[in-house]
Amino acid sequence: MTPTDEAAHPGAVHEAWELAIGGAVPGVVRLVLGGGRAAVLVDLDVGDGRLVVADEDVAPPRQGLDLRADGLWTSLCCETPFEHWTFGLEAFGLRLDAPPPVGVRWSDLVGERLAVGYDLEWEATGPAVPMPDGPGYRIPGRVTGEVQTVHARWAVDAPGDWSHWWTPAA
Repeated sequence: MTPTDEAAHPGAVHEAWELAIGGAVPGVVRLVLGGGRAAVLVDLDVGDGRLVVADEDVAPPRQGLDLRADGLWTSLCCETPFEHWTFGLEAFGLRLDAPPPVGVRWSDLVGERLAVGYDLEWEATGPAVPMPDGPGYRIPGRVTGEVQTVHARWAVDAPGDWSHWWTPAA
């Protein structure tokens, strides 16, 4: 693996970056590129409900891994390859009382609409480990920062795995 593997792979059929967060605010931050489109998913369990920001059909990033759409701005930024990433979010999302049913389209969810934001950092606590079933890797780490809505703020200081995988062009 080389530092360029942290960036998008030109010509990849499908590519995804994911931050899996543990601790008091467990959840996932995921960006997927494929078919000339992008999808973003933020799904965090804040104790008194779930915060979900999801858009399955966004124009792909024009630069880096920053997405902008109606009611959505999110940024995934590699500060130091395989060691340090930062994540920003300003979006409208939903607060759900329970986890979404398996198989439901994110666009079909119903909940309290509210502004959601975060400023998170991830730092590696171990080496990158190659994915067993194709190109990509997973790195154990620690996530710190804050998640907020108009109603509350949650401090994040938890274990968090960073992963990146892709399907090369045939």
